Amino acid sequence: MTYSFVNPEHTYLVGPDGKGGTCGFGWESGTPAWELFVESGEEPLPYVEPPEPPEPTTTEKVNNLLSDYGLTRAELRVVFEATEEEEVINTADESND
Repeated sequence: MTYSFVNPEHTYLVGPDGKGGTCGFGWESGTPAWELFVESGEEPLPYVEPPEPPEPTTTEKVNNLLSDYGLTRAELRVVFEATEEEEVINTADESND
């Protein structure tokens, strides 16, 4: 198995744990995994920056906004369907709270 750095500072690696699995360990940590790495003579792969996440879709943005404020789509529709007069009344009611 190959060892690789998992951070840009190259201070933490992942590699085999000697028991058939993988584990993470610090550079020069002195752990059994570190000793196994040193004994292997392998060069760790450099850290690779993960790709930027894709821009959220409009639907995802709306869902996130609704979730942030604990709102449902039905509640949002009521706001958009309100007439100007209703909006003025609602705004006045909110300012009296």
